[in-house]
Order: sequence, then C-alpha cells, then structure tokens
Amino acid sequence: MDEQAGWRDVSGTGDASDAAAGDGAPRISSMAYDAAGRITTLTYSYDPGPPLYELEHLQEKALFALTGSDGQTEYFRDRPTRYLVVEADAQNGGFTPVAKNRRPVFLWLCREEREAK
Repeated sequence: MDEQAGWRDVSGTGDASDAAAGDGAPRISSMAYDAAGRITTLTYSYDPGPPLYELEHLQEKALFALTGSDGQTEYFRDRPTRYLVVEADAQNGGFTPVAKNRRPVFLWLCREEREAK
C-alpha cells in the first residue's frame, strides 16, 4: 500500500515484477483515492510494446552491450562517472549548481567504448 498522497495501489502484487514482466502484455492498473470520505477509482492500461533494445552486461570486459532492434550493438563502460548538474546563471553569466530538496543534483554517466575489447 502506498500511503503517500492517499493513493492505494490495488493492482497486481504492487512490486516491480508487475511492471517489468517483459511479456509484452498490456498493463492494467487501478488506483483508489480517498478524498474527504469519497472514494474515486481510476483504471488505466498501457501497452509497453516490444523492447527497443537488448541489454547485456559483459562483466569480464567491464562493459554494457546495448543491441538495438536494427541489430547494431553499442558498448558502454560499466563504471559510471559522477557529474554535477549546473544551469546557466543569467545574473553573472556563469553557472550555478542545480539543487533538489536543498541537495546538489548529480548524473551518473557511462562512457561509450567504440568496440568491445
């Protein structure tokens, strides 16, 4: 049960396996919301469609291999680097770190490898 904002998930098991089953079947979910003694039920569905790429972790080579539906494979290092997110500061022409909930925002990026070694 998701207690945040009064939402209660009434679909499936509520865990990640519901959304990540990967069987291509449409997902159907219902949410019940209690607002001041009134219950509203929302039901929606979506079709995730076939995966657009296949991901393989080549641990012995320290790479991720992403193969697209066109058959092309791209390789990325499996050791991401942390980057600080900044935005342009119109007042001084420089950059200011982005903060969310008073904490700096970081991106973790994996560098591309031209070929698997």
